[in-house]
Amino acid sequence: MLGFWCSLYQESTFTHFEFILYKYTYIHTILHVFYSKVLFVAAIVFFDPDFYTVKEGLPAELFLRINATLDKNVTVTVEDKPNSAITPEDYERGPKTAVFTVGNEMTSVVFETVSDNIIEGVESFNANIIVSPQMMAMGVFPGVPDTAVVLIDDSENVTVTFERSSYTITEDSVSLEVGIRATGALKDSYPLVVTATMGTAVEGKDWDGLVFMVTMPANEREATFSINITDDFILELRENFTIELNEPTTANVQRGDPYEAIITIIDDDPITVSWEDVLYIVDEADGTVEVALTASGIADFDYNVTVESMDVEAVNFEDYNFNTASVVFKKGSARQALNIIILEDNIDELNETFTLTETITNVPDIVAGDPTITTAFPDVTTVLIIDNEDITARFNPENYTETEGSSVNLTVVLDKPPAKDVTVIITTMEITATPNSDYESKTCVVIIPAEMLSGVCIVDLFDDSTIEDPEHFKATLTIPGGQPDVIPGDPDVAFVTIVDNETILVRWEQDMYMLSEADESINVTLISSKPASFSYDVTVTAMDVTATDPEDYHFDEIMVTF
Repeated sequence: MLGFWCSLYQESTFTHFEFILYKYTYIHTILHVFYSKVLFVAAIVFFDPDFYTVKEGLPAELFLRINATLDKNVTVTVEDKPNSAITPEDYERGPKTAVFTVGNEMTSVVFETVSDNIIEGVESFNANIIVSPQMMAMGVFPGVPDTAVVLIDDSENVTVTFERSSYTITEDSVSLEVGIRATGALKDSYPLVVTATMGTAVEGKDWDGLVFMVTMPANEREATFSINITDDFILELRENFTIELNEPTTANVQRGDPYEAIITIIDDDPITVSWEDVLYIVDEADGTVEVALTASGIADFDYNVTVESMDVEAVNFEDYNFNTASVVFKKGSARQALNIIILEDNIDELNETFTLTETITNVPDIVAGDPTITTAFPDVTTVLIIDNEDITARFNPENYTETEGSSVNLTVVLDKPPAKDVTVIITTMEITATPNSDYESKTCVVIIPAEMLSGVCIVDLFDDSTIEDPEHFKATLTIPGGQPDVIPGDPDVAFVTIVDNETILVRWEQDMYMLSEADESINVTLISSKPASFSYDVTVTAMDVTATDPEDYHFDEIMVTF
């Protein structure tokens, strides 16, 4: 019996594992197979062919052949075994069932491959023929080759390009993000190199970096990198530089169009030009006045500003001498000054003015909408020429009359507007009015601002409720030190008359007096509403009504003194 089993092992296509399995488990089946092999020809199932190549995304059809003519259907199983290809990412998981129908010696099974949009090169898996014990009992066995290799071909080239062939960015954007696109994805990341070439933009001044290392991530079709843009606060024309995507060194990766991109930088630093001062004051004797134009920023190029004058009170070539000037702002400059000649005419006159205007000219071509150079307030300035004769300060008017209980405005006037503030001191002094009883005793410091012509000192007048004659005080004008061109004029003393605002009512103490004819005389009395600080007279006369002077009474006109 042992010899029988050994003989059977040598003649069959069983593996040692299969022999041991069936030796101990299916003794009756093995005997039946042996009997069949003796009486019939065994049916062997194998792959034909055993090597397949299929494009990713297409079905892999594996063909199986059996070396016998069948009088009944035969079913076998084909199981998959992953190698570099894995399931379900790369292909459809098995097992698959293969059926040989009666009279057919060939059949097939199909494994679907998966298109994952990732360039992976060539990947593989194995397919193995598995015969069930039932089929073996019918004389069906796996033959050689019972293993097939399936190659999934995904070896197309990936093309990488810039997402755009040109970029435009403003200088204040800080950085520019550039995109790289690939026609497919690789399962592993790979490096890309981008180099930059200067155009009108300068590396290190307008942007940073000449070489940029970019990594395309695994399984991705997009990558980005950033270029730092320098905001230099200088007005510049549009500038540009070029970036190039170098030819990749990774297998199956190539560059395509566009692999170059032009980057244009638009400036963000507009400039405004204005006069440094809205008003320039110059003494006629100074000879010249310096005026200046200032720019809010600097430019990377030269430009011009045209300055023109316009007479107001001052007349060109009589009071000043100026022709239209073209002021050049050199590259990097923000201030330009020019001197204007002031003419001394030796004429005592009021202060005079003329104006200066500015116009931007000779600016290089700037694209419409880009930052440029414009004028700004003050785009007109005034030059005030102060006559070099002395300024006189005087009272105007000289005499004032006011009622007690009010106030008096002592006014000082100048004969011409001053170039700087003028200070005048006014002091009140007693004549007949009593200080701090009839008027406020004070010293005023009157400041007349530059270009103004007058100032006021206000003195309060007091109401004493007493009937008085008009009273008087005066005020003097003096010029404190430090103002050599200001002198007192005539009048430098002002006089103030205070008029009383009180009224005295004089009346009879009674409106009727009665007496007997035998009384011979009667006393009548006058009274006043308030006392006065002076004497005054009241005339008393008589007028007949029904009594007759001198028949009934006798009265001569008299003067009564209060």
